[in-house]
Amino acid sequence: MISTTAVIIIVLTGSAICGFLFEQWKMPHGWQLILAVGSGLFMMLGHHFTLLAYRNASAQAVAPFYYSFMVFAVAAGYVIFGDVPNFISVIGMLVIVVSGLILLGLEKQPLPASTLE
Repeated sequence: MISTTAVIIIVLTGSAICGFLFEQWKMPHGWQLILAVGSGLFMMLGHHFTLLAYRNASAQAVAPFYYSFMVFAVAAGYVIFGDVPNFISVIGMLVIVVSGLILLGLEKQPLPASTLE
């Protein structure tokens, strides 16, 4: 629970700093506040359960589920906001997926025999 709280505090602090420096603030409507609190609750639970999964299973088993957030984020962005990722975003997502697949492939290969024996 401490690690989940630490993640929330770090993200909240970074978001607040960026928001105050780069955004024009408006008072949200009541339903927007409810949605924001609800999304924060689900993010907190998601982080907490992800950390529990890493504690109780191998990283190799958990990582694909952790990185599946990209698929849901892109889908939600398109469905809710009509947003399509730009070229740089697509390249970044491809780098993450390809590097994860490479690491997964390397972990499954047996280690070479030591030449020092």
